[in-house]
Amino acid sequence: MDNAYDLHSWSRMRREDALRDAHKRHLVERAAAERGQRFGQNRVGVARRSALLALLRETKAVETQ
Repeated sequence: MDNAYDLHSWSRMRREDALRDAHKRHLVERAAAERGQRFGQNRVGVARRSALLALLRETKAVETQ
């Protein structure tokens, strides 16, 4: 049995688990923050995006005619 290999392997698995847990926590916190911004900047962004898409559709329709 190689103790140095076992220690390295255990340490690497421990770091990967910690990184995976941190990533999950980040995603949960990010989703919670986005749910809290339903009214505000996020709503303006959706309206702006919708207006841009409408303009793009109109220009595509004009180009294809």
